[in-house]
Amino acid sequence: MDRARLSGETGTACRLAADRLTREWERPWPWIQLGLALLRPSTTAAAEDGVRTAAGRAITHRPEVVRALYAQVTKATGKAPDPVLLAAWTGAGDRAGDILPLPLTDAV
Repeated sequence: MDRARLSGETGTACRLAADRLTREWERPWPWIQLGLALLRPSTTAAAEDGVRTAAGRAITHRPEVVRALYAQVTKATGKAPDPVLLAAWTGAGDRAGDILPLPLTDAV
């Protein structure tokens, strides 16, 4: 996944990091890899870039918050949330206006 990120294949890097998170969410390295991949320039639509940027910033600036919230949502619902949507929700901050509902599904 580092090779994909460094070669500009950010979508692949994000998918690989998110997949690794399903198995190793307690460890910091998959979160770091995902955060770095999300902050790399991509060729996606502008709306998706906003989600990617908010998620990448949340993961790289406050990884302990995103990881703790991920653990609590997983424990409460019995299902792991999408780490990118959860991080984007966490990183939305005051720019979001009204607070959006917590993303509890795996849908992207």
